[in-house]
Amino acid sequence: YTSPKRDIIKELAKACEKHGIKLAFYYSHWVDWEHKYGWDHTKELSGITEQEYDKYWQEKVIQQVRELLTNYGEISILWFDMWIHHSRTIITKKQLFQLKELIRELQPNCLINSRLGLSIEEDSDIDFRTLGDNQLGKEKLDYPWQTAGTVAHSWGYHATENKWKSTTSLLKSLINNVSLNGNFMLNIGPRANGGIPYEITDRLEKMGEWLDVNGESIYKSEAFDLRTDMHDWGKITSKTENGKTKLYLHVFNWPLDHQIRVTGIKSTPSKIYLLSDKLKPSIQFEQKEVVTRIQLPFKAPDPYVSVIVMEFDQYPKIEKGLVGESIGGGYALTPKNISYSQGSTKILSPSKFGSIPERLIIEEDSNYEWRVYIDQPGTYLLDISYSFQEENDKNYLTVKMGDQKLEHEIQMTGKTVGEPKSAWVIDSYNFFKLGEVQIDHSGFYDIKLDVNVIKNQTIKFNRIWLEKE
Repeated sequence: YTSPKRDIIKELAKACEKHGIKLAFYYSHWVDWEHKYGWDHTKELSGITEQEYDKYWQEKVIQQVRELLTNYGEISILWFDMWIHHSRTIITKKQLFQLKELIRELQPNCLINSRLGLSIEEDSDIDFRTLGDNQLGKEKLDYPWQTAGTVAHSWGYHATENKWKSTTSLLKSLINNVSLNGNFMLNIGPRANGGIPYEITDRLEKMGEWLDVNGESIYKSEAFDLRTDMHDWGKITSKTENGKTKLYLHVFNWPLDHQIRVTGIKSTPSKIYLLSDKLKPSIQFEQKEVVTRIQLPFKAPDPYVSVIVMEFDQYPKIEKGLVGESIGGGYALTPKNISYSQGSTKILSPSKFGSIPERLIIEEDSNYEWRVYIDQPGTYLLDISYSFQEENDKNYLTVKMGDQKLEHEIQMTGKTVGEPKSAWVIDSYNFFKLGEVQIDHSGFYDIKLDVNVIKNQTIKFNRIWLEKE
């Protein structure tokens, strides 16, 4: 469209080669707004035949991809953007394999993402999985995967954009994915003249400054074996080199008592230090069985996310299935960290902007267990949070810890208002005191919850809270 005509892709390829940057292309193979027989959103109204779409496929997609992989040197990634499975689109599996085989023929080392339309489970030759837009990882995966995310709401430039994500939020997204073996691909939307909006530049520069100091905890790092949501203070990444392992504790919430509790590691670290301190002086810690208590300085070293390094002479041994000690002390026994269950198992995620918490829907007699390691003997208090909307006195629950037992008659919790004058009436989740138990010595303890429910009634369990008196 320029006069004289320019090959913008060739100019970009030369610039990448000059500066040692790998070149990747985004290619929209499914949706096309230009070709007569391409599929765009309006085709849901007007329709298109498979024969017409294949004409577009052979005339445009195959020929353009051949051109891209032939005329511009080494291409590291072809990033496709069909965000649903091919079975829900007009594209056939045969067409997708035709395209994939063309890429493998022309550039065998070019990476292909799952948004080609083939899942990794369906075709192991797909190089990495791409989650939904701005969908962060929730579980550790043992194959490459990524999130495509935005700095704001829009993917492209939007003159009236006002939903900018904070630097802290973007760093947490990056750290979260790396802690699960994933990647975070951050999209930016330049202006028509190629300029980058200030809000994007500001966040990228600040993330870069953070990575200059803490990049060791991100680059070439991977997930650790503990459950990713085990600690409420942040996330853990790991790296093993020359037989030695480093765990990187990314502290999102600097504790007011200046102490980090790490649950589940049986091995004693050889050293613990702040990653931001170039001299790496050791900081004080105490290791007891599977709990590491780390003494922190009064002030967090980083305004966004501070990183603590635990060094081990070999890969650390762990104890799985434990409830992590919360920041500031105490244990939250939730639906997600149950170690054993029998009966109702349906878990609903938080809703209504978090005003309705995560809950376990209990509709029959059920039993649950949690396992904790308590390193400080003494008197411990137990509370329980749930919602119950019936009027009766025949539902009850029992909490057992060793030979100690606490009983509770389930009570109606009623309704509450999440936001006034907003038609925001929701079930109320109330805390009830269960009582106290005595812990005489440090060790592992199983906490058992038995719930008895009348038929056709529902208890929405949120959590049990256990803390030292």
